[in-house]
Amino acid sequence: MSAITTWHPSMGLPIRVEAEVPVPVPRRRRRFATLLVTLLGTVVLLAAGAWVTTSQIFAMRSLHVTGNLHLTSDQVATIAGLTDRTNVLWVSSSTIVRRLEANPWVLSARVERTLPGGITVRITERVPVAILAGPHLIVAADGVVLGPATGPVRLPTIQGTVQGGSPPRVQGAPGGLGVAAAIPWPAREDVKLIAIAPDGQITLTLAGGIDVLYGDATQVAAKGRALQAVLDWADRNHVRPRTIDLHAPDAPAITGQSGRPTSVP
Repeated sequence: MSAITTWHPSMGLPIRVEAEVPVPVPRRRRRFATLLVTLLGTVVLLAAGAWVTTSQIFAMRSLHVTGNLHLTSDQVATIAGLTDRTNVLWVSSSTIVRRLEANPWVLSARVERTLPGGITVRITERVPVAILAGPHLIVAADGVVLGPATGPVRLPTIQGTVQGGSPPRVQGAPGGLGVAAAIPWPAREDVKLIAIAPDGQITLTLAGGIDVLYGDATQVAAKGRALQAVLDWADRNHVRPRTIDLHAPDAPAITGQSGRPTSVP
């Protein structure tokens, strides 16, 4: 349907209606408005994110420690700086590892996070293998000083000097440490002293005054196994050796209290 317009001269001239043209907004003002909206949105997002990540939602509620034998789980938490106020989302795993590995008992550490509130710490501890004569310090196989020996400690005594550092280490005793570390448990508990002569020949003194002619610091793993085997054989056969010869670990020999050498089957 078409529209019909009725006009008469008595109505006067028709009025021309002009369309309203919008006034353009200056480009600078549009840019400022866009930037303001973006900034406000970013602030809102950051504030919301900060509230969520710092709230109790991500507070540490469980700590699982594995691999610790000497250190207790509470000690591990204290060393690592972990408390019930620790934010699991924001906490730095590398910082925890660095704190733990600064402790002489910790050889290595690994940290795992389970959101929202769980942390697992897996550590590998150093194993004490000897006592340093003089200051009576417990020493690990890599020479790291673990701390003072308090009370009776059933470990072999070695000679050496302590070099400062973090952590301190024993110097001048690689042979003694290697020999001690290669002796398996429980034979290591029976070794009282590891003495190294100027020519490199090593003698072990066991509980009960038994001397072990060890030879030089070679084949330490084989000699350690041979020593354990000889002690087990002597115990089963009610034999009390005076000396044990490990120069040839595949064919160890003992000298009994009578002074007569005996081959160990």
